Amino acid sequence: MRGRAAAPTSEGRRERKKRELRDRIYQSARKLFLRRGFEATTVEQIAEAADVAQATFFNHFSGKNAVLAEMTREVSARLQVLVAEQIPRRVSAQEKIRAFGERAAE
Repeated sequence: MRGRAAAPTSEGRRERKKRELRDRIYQSARKLFLRRGFEATTVEQIAEAADVAQATFFNHFSGKNAVLAEMTREVSARLQVLVAEQIPRRVSAQEKIRAFGERAAE
């Protein structure tokens, strides 16, 4: 899941390349965390999967905990949006919960 908005059109080539590299590292970490588990995944494995040096990883993240923290913030933000969608609906709490679960599963 990536909840980020599209980059501004004024973004220069250097900034775009930096953002794309950071996203590649993030996505590689995400896949490894899902496949191997957070504890079993190392920064070395993430860097290798992203095809970058470990020093490059550390230019973008302070460690694998920082990657996980970003993932957690994104999931939390998405869940808040889903909850906000359900609150104003004029249906039972059970229906709101059901709809929330369905949207979250998407």
